Amino acid sequence: KRNTLRSILVIMQFSISTALIFCTVMISNQIQFLRSKPLGFDQQNIIHCRQSRQINEKYDVFKNTLLQNPNIISMTRSNTALGEELNIGASFELNGVRHSYRATTVDPDFIPTMNIELSEGRNFSWDIKSDQYGAMIVNETFIKVFNLNNPLGQEIKNFLGRVNPVIIGVMKDFHNDSFREPIAPSALWYANWNSTINIRINGRNIAGSLKSIGQVWNELSPEFPFEYQFLDETYGKLYQAETVLQRIITSFASMAVFIACLGLLGLVSYSAQQRTKEIGIRKVLGASTQGLIGLVTREYLVWVLIANAVALPLAAWAMLGWLKNFAYRTPMAAAPFLWAGCSAFIVAALTVSRQAFKTASADPVKALKYE
Repeated sequence: KRNTLRSILVIMQFSISTALIFCTVMISNQIQFLRSKPLGFDQQNIIHCRQSRQINEKYDVFKNTLLQNPNIISMTRSNTALGEELNIGASFELNGVRHSYRATTVDPDFIPTMNIELSEGRNFSWDIKSDQYGAMIVNETFIKVFNLNNPLGQEIKNFLGRVNPVIIGVMKDFHNDSFREPIAPSALWYANWNSTINIRINGRNIAGSLKSIGQVWNELSPEFPFEYQFLDETYGKLYQAETVLQRIITSFASMAVFIACLGLLGLVSYSAQQRTKEIGIRKVLGASTQGLIGLVTREYLVWVLIANAVALPLAAWAMLGWLKNFAYRTPMAAAPFLWAGCSAFIVAALTVSRQAFKTASADPVKALKYE
């Protein structure tokens, strides 16, 4: 009964440890997948900020002054920054079917500044006056959802209840929301309702670029401080909850492994103590140190293997459920199983082997005298 209880305790402890290690690896893989997956545009070296009233009034001066600096590559305005929910919710009915979509307002420099690719049509133009309030660029998902075979020239009737903009271009899909959600139909509308400034800067001289922007800002808007955020940081915040979860699971996994190893060490020490005389007799009869180590450790390592067999399927099932929260997710490959299983087994083997070596290396004469 005592042997059964000991085996159950070891299996339970290492099952929890292995499961937590597996979950940690899978969460880390998913976070890395989210951060490395292309967004569909170039988000690097872009800052965004909310414009002050003075900057809005003197935007042309602000823009022209900054663009004289070689560290400022381009700049544009939009109603919201990418990585934030597009602020306009609308719907459109075509052939008796109505679908909803999201939109935001931009100026003609938005698409080139963000390096968004067009698959059809053209960008907004500063020189074509009818583009302002009268033109719209939609994404490829918009075309699929509304089943538009010839989208260019399609009129979006009663947009916001006041205008009928025409589709002049189709942009390739890009991710504006987190990867929990699939890409939704969305649109960019050229209108002068913009309060967010987006600036692409020289990545080789970030500090100098920010200093230059701040100086011009303070000259034109001394009452309001220049507060900015990098666009890649804005996207990083979309996965803040997953990063916190990763840290928590990692902490629990470390604690579980530590506690399991302490328990295992205690059990091995107790077992070795109970078998001291047996080990001494075997050593006198010619048993090798390696053989005695195997004798002491074999049972415990089998228990750890059983723990892996129990824990890994359950942990995989739990992680598959968690990954369903994401429209885009990392595949569940063999590596996390190997990492979790091998880590638990190696830590257990090192723990029991150390105590087993100490026992097997003891003087057999003292062992035979042990009571």
